[in-house]
Amino acid sequence: MNEVIVVEQSAVIKYPLLTQISGQAREKIDALNIDRIEATDENLSLIKATRADLNKDYKELEDQRKRVKEVVLAEYNSFEAEYRRLITAVFQPANEQLKNLASEVDNRILTEKTERIKSYFKAKNTYDFISFADIGLNIIKSGSDKSYAAQIDAFIAKVENDLEAIKGVPNSDRVLAKYHIGKDLSGAIAAVNQEMEREAAISRQREEQAAKRAEAKPEVKAAEIPAPPPVTDIKVKPEGQCLQALLKIRGSNSDIERVKGFLKVTGIQYEISIY
Repeated sequence: MNEVIVVEQSAVIKYPLLTQISGQAREKIDALNIDRIEATDENLSLIKATRADLNKDYKELEDQRKRVKEVVLAEYNSFEAEYRRLITAVFQPANEQLKNLASEVDNRILTEKTERIKSYFKAKNTYDFISFADIGLNIIKSGSDKSYAAQIDAFIAKVENDLEAIKGVPNSDRVLAKYHIGKDLSGAIAAVNQEMEREAAISRQREEQAAKRAEAKPEVKAAEIPAPPPVTDIKVKPEGQCLQALLKIRGSNSDIERVKGFLKVTGIQYEISIY
């Protein structure tokens, strides 16, 4: 295509004094010895005044630079607006339409390929705990169906070998349950081993605690219970009158409960204070 956009005359920017002004500014700043000025309360006014003086000179030069930029860009901005109206507005919509059409075709091809691979997986898979996503296939349009089928065959073969191996390991039922979740034989075995170790540790801990409680509880023997002093001051009342007697019992809670049960059954009134 012939060149249809031509710059006939470029803007000429003259700045013969910039080098001189730069040198003067450098000498002025060097003379200030800014690196040696201490940040103290006494120097605060000097610091602010010096900064304001430098900013005044810099702002005047910045204003001139911005005016030059506006002049130079004004003509280009006008050209760019016309270019977008006449060229971009014509080419870009057609380009987007063609891009969308191409994407539609690519997506349809990829969808059809994916469905074919899924159908192959369903025909080969006989395990209800395996899903198509478990294989982790990265299906792309340029990939061959044969390569994806080979990956499916290899995955299912591995599952078959793992299931056969599980039959010979300890706690196979537990390992199989773990394998159904993660499809990782070594990981399932390790997880079950950890569970068994944890359960064994808990069982040992409970047994140790029970043994400690048994050791801490003194065994009360009948021979150790001192005989009560003989009762010599009981006065026998005529038949039919109510008597009161003091009975001391030493034993466990269950022993006391049995005595209470006996008194209730016989209808004897009683009061018990446990201490």
